[in-house]
Amino acid sequence: MENKEKYVLMMPLIEEKKEEMFYPSSGIDTVIQSVPVTYEALMGFIEEFRGFEMDTIEIHVKGVAKSGGLTQLVVGLEGEAGVKVVLKKRDS
Repeated sequence: MENKEKYVLMMPLIEEKKEEMFYPSSGIDTVIQSVPVTYEALMGFIEEFRGFEMDTIEIHVKGVAKSGGLTQLVVGLEGEAGVKVVLKKRDS
């Protein structure tokens, strides 16, 4: 039987609160939510560093959400959670 499991990397997105949005009063003026990051978006970011190529990616996952055949790997903002992309100079 073929494994149809799909994985999505979820990164934090920090936005300023919009005045029309309702939030409990916490004194915080930002909203933090998770958004998916595609391989294409990550490679587009790396392409901005001319003369370099990706060497390694380290992903420190804060949590996992699984629904059906989809597994979301959630990366956090602080502590050990995060993503580290190591670039190396391209061979000429």
